[in-house]
Amino acid sequence: MRLYRIARAKYAIDLSGEGSRLYGGRWTPPGYPAIYTSEHPALAAWENAVHFGLEEPVAPLDFRLIELVVPIDAAASVLDIPSIPHNPVSVGRDWLETRANDILLMRVPSVVIPLSWNIILNPRHPDAKQITVRDHGAFVFDVRLPFTKDPSP
Repeated sequence: MRLYRIARAKYAIDLSGEGSRLYGGRWTPPGYPAIYTSEHPALAAWENAVHFGLEEPVAPLDFRLIELVVPIDAAASVLDIPSIPHNPVSVGRDWLETRANDILLMRVPSVVIPLSWNIILNPRHPDAKQITVRDHGAFVFDVRLPFTKDPSP
């Protein structure tokens, strides 16, 4: 299984889940490490842009496209969430509290791009150490996108 994420260069190959542990996310509360990925680089780009915004001075040089390779046997450990529940954070917390040693991945629907999927990794799962990281280099957001424009006149 191949998963993708776009991250600032200094966090590109970090698989600790520290950002999610500190700040939480749509599916996980603060205090729980997790790694948010997507099934395709395009979805990873949209998720990043929507959730974090982009600033033209850093966007062209500061982002990296990362491909994570999850071995087939480890990828079999998936909790599939078919639709967005009323409280996604409680679903993620339950997964990480009660099934952390049993299930490596949680597959969740994207809010940003319907009919697409994000996959959240549990970095504390025993099989997480089998995941390999490929850094594909700089990811350049197209400057024609309106959210990459400098808002100053």
